Amino acid sequence: MRRSDYKTLSEFSKDVLLMFSNCIKYNIGPEGQWFRDEARRQQKVFQDHISNKAESYYKKELIKRKKVLDRADALALKEEKKKKKEAAEQEKAAAAALAAKKKAELKKTNEKSNAASSTEEKKRKFGKDTDVCDDSKAQDIKPLPPFSYQHPKRVKRDPNSNNPHPTITYPPMPCLASMLLSDPFVVRL
Repeated sequence: MRRSDYKTLSEFSKDVLLMFSNCIKYNIGPEGQWFRDEARRQQKVFQDHISNKAESYYKKELIKRKKVLDRADALALKEEKKKKKEAAEQEKAAAAALAAKKKAELKKTNEKSNAASSTEEKKRKFGKDTDVCDDSKAQDIKPLPPFSYQHPKRVKRDPNSNNPHPTITYPPMPCLASMLLSDPFVVRL
């Protein structure tokens, strides 16, 4: 029984009744009389009371198990629907992201074409000598003049110079800005 060798309740009942009949059959003579009588009594109790209760308990247990399995199936179905819904939402979000990306690319190409047409308009309007940033190259840009500053408190004297307040030369701010913006590391920040 503990190994669940019995598939149905009737198989178990057959084995129990076989046990009682074997007890009656093989306990012969006056010495086996008590065993035969006890086997008949227990067989009657088993058939009248125990097998009926076992059948009712078995049916109740089947109903309980069916309910548990039905609930488990319902939960599994609910989880499956939830997963499908999440997958559909993810697909919808991916489609929306793809549409937004395509829209951004289209907007970017429109802006580029608008910028190109505005550059052409400027050239037509102001002539070919107009300074347009889009067409400029590094060789075309002239450096700005350096910015000079005399620091009144710090005095670093050059041994070759007689000036008590040395002049420190810094590049101008626009020049610094253009140097920073041309550096790929700074642009990534």
